[in-house]
Amino acid sequence: MSEKPERSGRNLLISLSLFLVVAFGFFSFVGDYVLSFQEQQSLFLLSGDCLREGFSKPGGPLTYLAGFLVQFYASPFLGALLVSVILSLPAVVLFSLKKRAFPGIPLPWPIFLVPSLLLFGLQTNHYHGMEHNLGVLLVLLYYLLAVSAQKPYQRVLVLLLIPVFYFLAGAYALVFSALYLCHLLLEEGSHRYVQVSLLVTLTVASFLAFWKVLFLEPFKQILLSPLPLLENPPYSAGLFLLITFIFLLPFIRVIPRRAFAPWTESRVFSLASVISAVALSGWVAYKQYDVEVARVVDLQRFVFAEEWDRAIEAQEDTPSRALIGQFLYNTALSETDQLLDRLFLGPQDYGPDALALPWSVENLNHGTHFFQAIGLMNEAHRWAYEDMVTFGYRPENLKVLARTSLIGGDRRMVKKYTNILKQTVFYRKWAENLEEMVDHPDRIRSDPRMAAKVAMLPRSEFFVEYQYPPNVLVNLLEAQPDHKRALEYLLAGFLLGRNPEAVMGSIQGLVDAGYTRIPRYVEEVVLMLLGDSGGDFTLAGMPISEETRARFEAFRTFVAGAGRNPSAMRERMQERFGDTYWYYYQFR
Repeated sequence: MSEKPERSGRNLLISLSLFLVVAFGFFSFVGDYVLSFQEQQSLFLLSGDCLREGFSKPGGPLTYLAGFLVQFYASPFLGALLVSVILSLPAVVLFSLKKRAFPGIPLPWPIFLVPSLLLFGLQTNHYHGMEHNLGVLLVLLYYLLAVSAQKPYQRVLVLLLIPVFYFLAGAYALVFSALYLCHLLLEEGSHRYVQVSLLVTLTVASFLAFWKVLFLEPFKQILLSPLPLLENPPYSAGLFLLITFIFLLPFIRVIPRRAFAPWTESRVFSLASVISAVALSGWVAYKQYDVEVARVVDLQRFVFAEEWDRAIEAQEDTPSRALIGQFLYNTALSETDQLLDRLFLGPQDYGPDALALPWSVENLNHGTHFFQAIGLMNEAHRWAYEDMVTFGYRPENLKVLARTSLIGGDRRMVKKYTNILKQTVFYRKWAENLEEMVDHPDRIRSDPRMAAKVAMLPRSEFFVEYQYPPNVLVNLLEAQPDHKRALEYLLAGFLLGRNPEAVMGSIQGLVDAGYTRIPRYVEEVVLMLLGDSGGDFTLAGMPISEETRARFEAFRTFVAGAGRNPSAMRERMQERFGDTYWYYYQFR
């Protein structure tokens, strides 16, 4: 017995509600890094210039709309809710399409969930943008409009609007044209050939007009933008399945009704279909989910928000093994004056390279934070400016440009960058707060972070070797021997470079920098090099702490005992002394 339409609709509603809850939960907690990553890649401005740019090429309006929606990813709640709703809409459109185009065919209701589930799997890839979800949705909506047109003039009007749709949706118009071409070829009657001719003519004419006359964009831009073209096998597999499903829609009309056996309308079949579709989308999501990217993006989010303690906690609890992740961790340690006390509480797989990133296009957005940490605001500004020139306005590069201009005393440029940020929804308040410091300089001195950065500004000019940032530390210390941050970075570089002798040769600088105690890992170097006599070591009255001496005695006792079983030494040492310089020096 056939499943009644109202029951099918009710089952779909229940399933969609469950889908919304699951998708919202996933993008709120597990996949929140996807939304955070995408939100940081561009900046949507509520301005006429941004609107004009959005309408300057085919597919631009679709990208503009996507950018408008992506800005809400800055709010984890709104972002997760928004993407969950957008992913659910294709199922609603398909249900309406079934009632308009295939009213007499008993389609199992789980089939309507397939696009939403596949899009969910694809969305777990952090390069799958909102414009791709909207593109698929627009193709289905326009197909619904086309099949709903019954009168000849209505059908002609749908075809005549193809150039407009091409301008709005870009290459997704080509997807629709191919889909509707299949639909028309499966119809009966000679009138279909007239419509096919009109469809092909308008599509080709639109393409040529946009390419050669109106926009003069590159061939590939007109042909493919903004389709998702990621070189990722699991993603490509999921995308292929989605496109295949969409192109099979017109063929539903020609499937004999008897092909839908009674068992295909049973609850058991429906349940099995849902489980299969969920398993398929789950496989795509599992293949797309990148734990390492998730950890790096979390660290990036905390560092960009200057939530240093949260960045440190995140890296020590669930460490990133990527260079960028460990660099961000070290930056957070420096900003909290813990670089020489916590350096080895997180993994250090890249040696000194994780302290300062080399100059490259990929490192501009992150590498600027090294120079901010040591007070070289002009160089930090330059890195952020190059990032803006290369990638356009992004939240972080504009914030860095505004902040470094303020610390450097360039009030006019502060106003320039804050005026841009004030054209956004979520960064307007931040910009207004910074502008208040421009109008009331006393607030800079009362802000601990800003005051500390101003105090670190170089007192004399010197050459910055931007190709290899660590070299700037020597020049900075020559100009300012009491520069605490520069000294910490220099000693950390010696530690990570397994050069304990250089550490010993530089620790007198701790006195010049105003230290009142010897940092933990400097203490460990002293004991490692001096052995028993290190227990009596003092630096300007600062002795080795009792805690470090006790840990060193335990370490020596352990090493002496482990000598009888060398094969187990590394694993056991990591458990007990993995956060020490002694372990790093010997094993990492």
